Amino acid sequence: MKKLLMFLIYTAIFTNLDATEIADVFSDNMILQRNTDIAVWGKSKDDIKISVSFAGMKKEIAAKNGKWHLSFPAMKANKKPQSMIIQSSDGFEKVIKNILIGDVWLASGQSNMGMKLGNVKGAKEAISEPLNPNLRFFNVSKELENKEGPLGTTWEIDTPKTRAGQSAVGYFFVAKLQKEIGIPIGLIKCCYGGTITETWCSPEVLKMGFPVWEKLEKRLLNKAEHPKRNTSSFLYNRMLKTVMPFAVKGFVWYQGSANVSRAEEQKKLFPAMVKDWRKSWGNDNLPFYFVQLPRYERNNWHAFRDAQRQIDEKLTNSFLVITIDLSKDWNPDNHPIHPITKKPIGHRLALAALAKVYKKNIIYSGPVVDKVFVKEKQTIISFKKSKSPLVSSDAKALRGFYLSENGIDFFKATAKIVNDTIILTATDIQSPTVLRYASESDMGKEKLDVNLANAAGLPASPFTITIK
Repeated sequence: MKKLLMFLIYTAIFTNLDATEIADVFSDNMILQRNTDIAVWGKSKDDIKISVSFAGMKKEIAAKNGKWHLSFPAMKANKKPQSMIIQSSDGFEKVIKNILIGDVWLASGQSNMGMKLGNVKGAKEAISEPLNPNLRFFNVSKELENKEGPLGTTWEIDTPKTRAGQSAVGYFFVAKLQKEIGIPIGLIKCCYGGTITETWCSPEVLKMGFPVWEKLEKRLLNKAEHPKRNTSSFLYNRMLKTVMPFAVKGFVWYQGSANVSRAEEQKKLFPAMVKDWRKSWGNDNLPFYFVQLPRYERNNWHAFRDAQRQIDEKLTNSFLVITIDLSKDWNPDNHPIHPITKKPIGHRLALAALAKVYKKNIIYSGPVVDKVFVKEKQTIISFKKSKSPLVSSDAKALRGFYLSENGIDFFKATAKIVNDTIILTATDIQSPTVLRYASESDMGKEKLDVNLANAAGLPASPFTITIK
């Protein structure tokens, strides 16, 4: 308490609250987004004139309402380091060095996105790979004070230490992209372990009305121990907005375990959040790729995974990475809720980006269900067209398919691949109405082990589908 008091006194005496500032995300070693307007912004006293010089151009503006914001025209990717000079009429001057132009991706979510590269499977090998001067990282500070000004975070170049401290999923994602595309790639990490979707949503999104959450939050706020980070819009205001609208190529997201009990509301909430983020960054079509919850033995996780599948079907320019095949071997060091197998997830995100954003002709998705229907006492599953055929990932009989006549009692079905379809039979079922795949409710605690994939090694999503 004494140290905090001294800090506050020092700040009040020696800090000029009206002094010109530039947002934290502008620092040495940064990567600026190519092929789109480049926004630069900060704070200053009204009418103070700000000038920013970059790439042979100079832009000027006067601060208004305590803030300033200007932009440079779109630029092509450039590996040659450049400098930016920011000056103001009140004496502020800052030179930002070693700037590259390329693609920037923002990684957000909770602990599975935040898990550091140094703590995952294959960490030693990944950290020992040659350093890459065209990879740069920015970690949004977890400082939870209500402050929009700089918090002391800077962009970092690729070193063994900084690499080890990065999001493992994020690192594997951007490292593969950089290798394949060849331009500078930046990663902004903005995540916080154990957090709910609602804390990353703007107040405008939550005004849409989410009665289950509103009732729950009202009860939680009466508990003194309830963390503020898990209240409506808290991290949206204190973390996400600090890098908004720094131009990005797209978003990658890994979160959901804190929302599993509210799967139905997630179907409305998550698309609204995605739409709002895109709007805030000034591009309604920015890619938004997210990760399905990992294998885990609680009954409501299947419902949430299926909600994520349904969300992805309705979103535009999105992709859902499936993880049900990973971390099947349970042990205290590799608990399914926080699997240490992160490299395949980063690579699957990268496959989606390479195919959908960078137009590479590659297989990036596992089997996706198209239709389910009954014909001559057989339940038939057809799949959307793919260049990669259906397979059993372990060459054994397909597992995890269950049928029900009433949507409550499910019975195991025998599954067989026939060309690009799967044919199901179940002796206990005469007129199936619901099909379920890869649900821990059926397969049992810690035994969720399914094997439908394609020849490219990418798994099919868990699902529950009403048979028409």
